Amino acid sequence: MRWSIIPLVVLAILVGTSPSSEAVVQPEFVGSWYGFDPDPPAGDGSFMSLTITPTGSGYAVRLVDTLATGACEPAARVTLRGTARSRGADLLFSFTSVRCDAGAEPQLSRGFLRFSLQPDGTLLDNFGVTWSRTAR
Repeated sequence: MRWSIIPLVVLAILVGTSPSSEAVVQPEFVGSWYGFDPDPPAGDGSFMSLTITPTGSGYAVRLVDTLATGACEPAARVTLRGTARSRGADLLFSFTSVRCDAGAEPQLSRGFLRFSLQPDGTLLDNFGVTWSRTAR
């Protein structure tokens, strides 16, 4: 996934949303998901996995991108960890841990992603990636 536009995404999320005062865990978000980054030039075609676990005040989230072309230098697998809160049909993920494999250096230290629940039960993130549930 191309991560170079994250600062603009962060600004858009901060301007367009504000956290609610009361956390609500929605079971629709909980579970394991997978998605594919678009093929070049829009993305890098990498496989991604997402795990969303409920906590007392929201969700714990782990996102793994098998070829993070903007988050790691050189491009490598990246694992993002953080917390999320739901707001209506949106899940706002704030990641504060960025780990790159194979000796690559992280190119960011934190950021935000938005996942929107779609009528067909998939998630759509703010990069346009559709996430589907893994087999249960």
